[in-house]
Amino acid sequence: DTAHVAVLRRGPGGDPVLSPRGYACAAHDADSLYLAMRFELPKGATIRADGGFDRGDGIEVSFQSANPKHPTPTFLLWGSVGGTHEGSTAMGASADDAERLRKGSSYAATKTATGWSCEWRIPFRAMGLKAGNVDTLFLNLGAQCTANGSWIVWTPTGGRVCDVANAGELRLVQR
Repeated sequence: DTAHVAVLRRGPGGDPVLSPRGYACAAHDADSLYLAMRFELPKGATIRADGGFDRGDGIEVSFQSANPKHPTPTFLLWGSVGGTHEGSTAMGASADDAERLRKGSSYAATKTATGWSCEWRIPFRAMGLKAGNVDTLFLNLGAQCTANGSWIVWTPTGGRVCDVANAGELRLVQR
């Protein structure tokens, strides 16, 4: 359902980016948030699958509970094309919170004919939440393409991808 697919085609400042382009969708169940993403890279691009934030092609997932009765720090996860993932304390999460989220989350990535794709499973308990305590997350997604030195984001913030207070909202709707 293309109405429920987020397209990443702008830089962090809001400028249009022709390539790369990303596509993302989200789902949830009683236990976890699921994200699936696909990235189309410039023709002939070489992918750097190095692990670690900002050292290769990868995806930043930043989010925070929007429920003031059940707050969380702003979490930041980084997933590499090579399949590694890590948490970060850059936006105020404690080292213990970031590590709990990293250990609790599952991540897989694979190269494709035109770029790469990845999937996340992020348990609510690893966020310090119960599924019933969260109906909206402040969220942003940002992918780095080392082939042309660009970043693409879901929601431009005018600055960092992880500034989720100025990014998008993901509503967790029961169907």
